[in-house]
This record gives sequence, structure tokens and C-alpha cells, in this order.
Amino acid sequence: MAAAQAGYHECVAVLGTALTPEHAKMLGALVGDQGRLILLLDGDRAGQSNALKGIRTCLAVGVSVRVAMLPDDLDPAELLADGAAETASPEAKSTFEKVLSSARPDIDHLMRALAPRPYELERRELVAVVDQVLEAVRPIPDAELKSLTMHDVAEYFNLDRERLAKRLSEGAPRPAATRDDDHDDRSDNAEPDLPPLDQHQEMLLHLLVREPALRAYAGDDLGLEP
Repeated sequence: MAAAQAGYHECVAVLGTALTPEHAKMLGALVGDQGRLILLLDGDRAGQSNALKGIRTCLAVGVSVRVAMLPDDLDPAELLADGAAETASPEAKSTFEKVLSSARPDIDHLMRALAPRPYELERRELVAVVDQVLEAVRPIPDAELKSLTMHDVAEYFNLDRERLAKRLSEGAPRPAATRDDDHDDRSDNAEPDLPPLDQHQEMLLHLLVREPALRAYAGDDLGLEP
């Protein structure tokens, strides 16, 4: 609402923890090839964590996105607020425009967020971060876009591109095994196995189911996984 009052009408409000692949597809279709999709969430730790999730969600369905960073842990409404005024001041709008214009491409933001100084990482740390980036790159459906993205990844981490491509290929999900004729058809649509919850996770899950009002606090303020 604050953005609309300030004259930015091409905005969609979304909970960072609730951005789904279906949402990403719809936004990508609205923007088209000529537009830009910018993800602008709260500047606090939870908001930036949700921005990384949003990048992965969008890339998984082939939607390119840019990420804008808000200063000083602000949220968009606070940045545009001007006391009790209903419209943003020229200074606030100018700052908002600078934030939008400085938005970084999805993979570039992901790499810089996970490894601001990659040359300082030890080998195990570097491999762990690279695997997280490759996990986001892997679902990109466009082969040419994926190839260009891999070039950027190799350059940022100063790694051999062919080795990265091999690691990307080796980490890809294996195709489902051909089922026997007597195999139960229901297993084809079975949900993937999830890791077991520990005692504390199970208690939190029950608490959030019984008290839905706490979900926003748990997801946005504490940064817990939904």
C-alpha cells in the first residue's frame, strides 16, 4: 500500500516464506521478456534469508529475478514513510529509486550473500557454498541461460568451468527407475522421504499447528523454515 501511495503501482505484496513456484510463474508471465522482476523484501536477517529462498524458487521455474537491498534493516513501507503523510517525500522516493536501480541479478546476489569474500574460504567451505549455488542453477530449464550462469559462477569462485559443469551433472537427480508391471501405481506419486524431526523440531511443529498466529513470527522474525 505504501508503494502504491508513492506511485509504484506495479507491485505485489508477498510473504517471503510463502512465495511458491506458481507465484513465480505468474509474475514471470506478467513481466514478460521485456520487463524486470525485482524482489524487494525487508532488510533484516529474516527478509534477506527469504530473498535467497525467493531466488531459488524463481530459478526453479526458469524465471529470472533481481534482488534489491534495503538499507539499515528497513522494510519498504518504512523507507517510503514520511511521518504522518499519506505520500512519500521526494527524498524518500529518490532513495527508493536508488534501491531499485541497484538490484543485483539472482545468481550474483546469491553468490555474494553466501560468500562475500570467496577467496577467504577454506576448501571445504568453498565446496559447500559452491554446491548451494549449483543447487540453485541446476533446475534452470534454458540450456543457454544455464551455460552463461555457470560461466559467472566459475569466474566468481575462480574455479575451472569444466569441473563445475561435471559437479553440476553429477549432482543432478537420477531418473526414476523403470517400475515392474506388478509395481503399485501409487508409488509413482509418493511424497519424497523427509528427514526425521528431532524432539525440539517436533515440539515447534506441534506448537505452530496449534497456534497459527505464531507462524509469521517464526518464519519472518526468527527465520525458521516453514
